[in-house]
Amino acid sequence: ALNLEKVEEITNYCRGKIGISFGIGTNLTNDVGLKPMNIVMKLIGVQAPNKEWIPTEKKAEKSKYNQELATSLGADKYGMKPYTIVMLTTGTTKIEDKAKMGELMKGHMSNI
Repeated sequence: ALNLEKVEEITNYCRGKIGISFGIGTNLTNDVGLKPMNIVMKLIGVQAPNKEWIPTEKKAEKSKYNQELATSLGADKYGMKPYTIVMLTTGTTKIEDKAKMGELMKGHMSNI
């Protein structure tokens, strides 16, 4: 499975040789049986516990958005806004009923 250490290893091996990119799968944000969110995440970097921040590389692209609008909405120079993703876990309690688990997670998300 792909993890932060494997991403770092692959990145270090491929840097300067070929272009590389890594995707974040749907199950990262949804593994409790709810309908998946229709979102796109831009990875700006990674940091494993007790490790240094590893920024992702951004290739120069021709702007396809309205910079003035992006700035007015609080976006950065790439037209992106930072968001915090909250990962909910169930702790040690095991809940086998996916529908009940989904309702509990919805409740937690509504409080956030």
